[in-house]
Amino acid sequence: MKTQIKVSAAEFGELVNRTRGHITKLSADGTLPPLVDGQIPLREAVTKWTTYLDARLESKSNADERIKKARAEKLEIGNEVLRRDLLPAEEVRRDIMRGFGELKSQLLTIPRRVSQSLAIATDPVTIEESLNKEIVGVLEATSRQFAERDK
Repeated sequence: MKTQIKVSAAEFGELVNRTRGHITKLSADGTLPPLVDGQIPLREAVTKWTTYLDARLESKSNADERIKKARAEKLEIGNEVLRRDLLPAEEVRRDIMRGFGELKSQLLTIPRRVSQSLAIATDPVTIEESLNKEIVGVLEATSRQFAERDK
């Protein structure tokens, strides 16, 4: 049976280029074997130390991959903006507001256009049909305008 070599936290820290305090903290959180009377079993500490380093490298590798992916996504979004596949939010907001303004203007002209013909109408169904026809006409014209802009 091999003799268990024990070293102090400061000595192990020297071996792995860390402070005694860092080694004590890693021992307390279970990353390294527990300190007993200020001593740590060397063989077990080395095994756990390499496991700890492997996990940190894996974590760094995963972080690097996430960074690469985020950069690629950022580049793709930039390309989509350049190709006009994506539009800046302010431009979209401006176009929507302009479209609603045009729609509002057209809808507000309906009473003037139909007032004379409706003044003589007495049948509610006729009045409703006439108003619906005008409203649908305005909506269809507005839709055509937007479709032509998108071409």
